[in-house]
Amino acid sequence: AFQFILHPAYGEGLRNVYRESRCLMKFLVLTVALTATGVGIATAQPLTGLRLWLRADQGVTADGGGLVSSWADQSGSGFSVDQATGAQRPLRVLAAVNGLPAVDFDGVDDFLRSTPVDLLAGQVNYSFFAVVRPDATQKLYADIFDYSHTGGNNFVIQQNFNSTNVFYNNGSVDQGPFSTTSFNLYTATWQNGATATSRLNGTNPMTAAAPNNTFSPPLSMNVGNWQSGNRELNGQIAEILIYNRVLTPSEIGQAETYLSNKYAIATPDNPLPVELSNFTGHASANGIVLSWATATERDNAGFALVRDGVEIARYDRSPALVGHGTTANPSSYAYTDTRVAVGGRYTYQLRSVDRTGEIHDYPQQITVDVTGPVIEPESAPVAFALLPASPNPFNPATTLRFSLSEPSTVTIQVYNGLGQLVATPLQGEAFAAGGGQTARFDGSGLSSGVYHVRLTAIGGSGIRFTASERVLLVR
Repeated sequence: AFQFILHPAYGEGLRNVYRESRCLMKFLVLTVALTATGVGIATAQPLTGLRLWLRADQGVTADGGGLVSSWADQSGSGFSVDQATGAQRPLRVLAAVNGLPAVDFDGVDDFLRSTPVDLLAGQVNYSFFAVVRPDATQKLYADIFDYSHTGGNNFVIQQNFNSTNVFYNNGSVDQGPFSTTSFNLYTATWQNGATATSRLNGTNPMTAAAPNNTFSPPLSMNVGNWQSGNRELNGQIAEILIYNRVLTPSEIGQAETYLSNKYAIATPDNPLPVELSNFTGHASANGIVLSWATATERDNAGFALVRDGVEIARYDRSPALVGHGTTANPSSYAYTDTRVAVGGRYTYQLRSVDRTGEIHDYPQQITVDVTGPVIEPESAPVAFALLPASPNPFNPATTLRFSLSEPSTVTIQVYNGLGQLVATPLQGEAFAAGGGQTARFDGSGLSSGVYHVRLTAIGGSGIRFTASERVLLVR
């Protein structure tokens, strides 16, 4: 008999894959490596030469408002990137992509930086992977990751993009255009003095000459900016992998498969099981009518609908969302969201669930405004959620919206960019279960800027729910 051992550094990665695939044994059969003694370490991506592993679902230190002060490396190298200044800390966003968190940089002054380190352990070649969603509005150049840029040194690793939606690998090979509405899987390699490559979501390989890098470590790593500043990223990073060697094509495929599975990003080796041809929505007297069509489906058990980051309907509870299994014929679907209010703005996204239980989030999003009267539906179960504030940006006040799955005691606190408490719209107030709960945040007397809203709800059953969001006060 063989004994499978989960290495402590990678056990959490396996638990993530298990949750998404619902099939741990299938995963082990596909990825376990057996040694001559019959003992293996199960891993999800190549390990040899892995020098930096930042993942938003592990190793993130954040305060009560979600502001990130430290992001610890999970590769075993012992690195971390940090931010001591509260106003320059990015925000950890829960359920940003495929139910997993990401770190959100505001494009103004957020960034994380390490103490000087020898990142590549004396090497210059590298392989770089990132799961990132840049916002549409950026500075001329914005950096995902930067290492070096000090004194007269040429950069060793700089992965950035410009305002025309193109990634850059050390300025030598571009890649794009990338998506600003969904997460991208970006891959880059650097063979010093020879070749630089890049690809996006496993496709469109690009190649260029790679000049010789010269540098003198130890040097600082920068996430969301570069060493000299003024290249702040406006967007979200879910994961970064950096190796101090050029991976083989099969190893690159292994790393891309790990990331695309985890974050439900379609690649040629990991296509999404449903080919979505359109997704639309409009407001009606009965609520928001959502319609979509598929060109093909593969092992599709059904769909779920996500509204403002919270799943509101699922095929096992709503017959209209049951899929057609495997078919090459076009299919149409429709669902009406009746839990909406006049004046509300709602953003929807689709996810599919295949017959093995694996979940796939689709990048297409639609936003619908409700301007006319809506017939009140019968009561239905709702989930704990902090919904988007409206209006946002605001001046001087905004309505904070939330829902509760059971009667709860609710506290809402607002923090400024320094992490200081500036307002408490609700303090331990009792609310009944249901949607449509609101509180008013009045920013009169506060200066313009980003504020962080934190909701804490303690249900009658003892369950504790917390959530955060950013609001922008503009004078």
